[in-house]
Amino acid sequence: MSKNTSPHSRESRRNRAQPAAARVATKVRDKNSQHRRHQPETLPGMLWQMLLVVGLPSVIFVGVIIAASLTGVLLAGAPMAWLPTIIGSAWMVVSLGALSIQDASLALFPLIPAGLLVWLVARRVHHRVKERVSERDLLLLAACCVLVPTVLTLVAWFMLWDASKVYDVQAPPVLAALVRPILLHLVALALGMGPRLWKALAGRYGVPRWLVDAAITAMYFFLTLAAAAAVVLVVLVAVRWDQQGQLWAQYPVTDGGTVAGLLGLSIAYAPNAVVAVLAVLSGADFQLGEASVSVFESVLVPLPPLPLLAAVPADAPAWAPIALVLPVAVGIGVGVWRRPNWSHALAAGGWTVAFTAILVYAASGTLGHYGWVGPRWWLAAVLCGIWAALTGLAVAGVEALRRRQSPEAPVGEADPELPEEVADPELSEEVADPEVPEEEATD
Repeated sequence: MSKNTSPHSRESRRNRAQPAAARVATKVRDKNSQHRRHQPETLPGMLWQMLLVVGLPSVIFVGVIIAASLTGVLLAGAPMAWLPTIIGSAWMVVSLGALSIQDASLALFPLIPAGLLVWLVARRVHHRVKERVSERDLLLLAACCVLVPTVLTLVAWFMLWDASKVYDVQAPPVLAALVRPILLHLVALALGMGPRLWKALAGRYGVPRWLVDAAITAMYFFLTLAAAAAVVLVVLVAVRWDQQGQLWAQYPVTDGGTVAGLLGLSIAYAPNAVVAVLAVLSGADFQLGEASVSVFESVLVPLPPLPLLAAVPADAPAWAPIALVLPVAVGIGVGVWRRPNWSHALAAGGWTVAFTAILVYAASGTLGHYGWVGPRWWLAAVLCGIWAALTGLAVAGVEALRRRQSPEAPVGEADPELPEEVADPELSEEVADPEVPEEEATD
């Protein structure tokens, strides 16, 4: 009998032709079993693991701050007693806390260090939860996102309080120093969890999953409008380039160190300026003490001699309200891509309010005797939410009218960019495993 037709040969070929889904399920089970073997089982062990996940980026930042502060003190020949004050102040700047120097309150800090911290924490959180995570793990992560910034900020606050006995620096109000560091870590947790896990949690607790889709739509709207604001800022700097010469003339000495320092400050505060332009494009105003800038009017006072502020126009031209077309165009573009329905559009507007309020609040603050510097966060948030909701509703209305005229036309999906296996994960009572459901993979 030929080997090609023997029963043993056919049986071996059937074994080799094992379904791909079953092989994937086997690999997933082996991977998850190995993952579980490396997980601590006691509560203290799990808490320590989550502290490492959340706290390692902050520890790295603190280490860099200590090294840079020590190097600066040694190079400048300053007393070592300055070191705790410098370290505490630097952490307040990185975490967007608060400072009080010579009775002047400072709470307007660059977004770049804080953004890097958020990115690092979010990346570590995502690496921890992307395969398997229990609800207890999420609760511990949330607790650590409150505990880590609280402890580090209180230590920095104590350093400043102790230094206030000797130097002309005061410890800021404790609550004002704690709010934004904790907020940064909670934002990092939310971003690190990702839409897949958020949808799994929504499905478990009976929350409509399209609310997560609406949050994604709001994020796209906000990021696209921020990109448009960045382009507008670059155009303003180019158009008002002649004002740079007048600004540099205010400095009696413009050596290399002065130029590098001012340019470095301008670059560091550029994301803050983008957020301010975003708020102005939505119809809100940007305030700098007694000065106020919007698309409708501009009232200026002598501004700090910073090259970035040379882009602020002295007055608002009559055609400036045309800039309100930008959020409309962004909203329509995102709406055409995402194709929301009525509920989705309204929810996206609500999420846009929340996202805008958080970022504008983080990018603004008090600046000494100038007072509040930045957009009015509540006004900017409400206006951005209105633009997102109205444009989404307009797109939904056009889509509904088109379907009424052509009943056989396909209905738009709420989340077209997510593949099916990502858009519909599972969350068991104990553990979330959003990769491959076992009963489906072995079917």
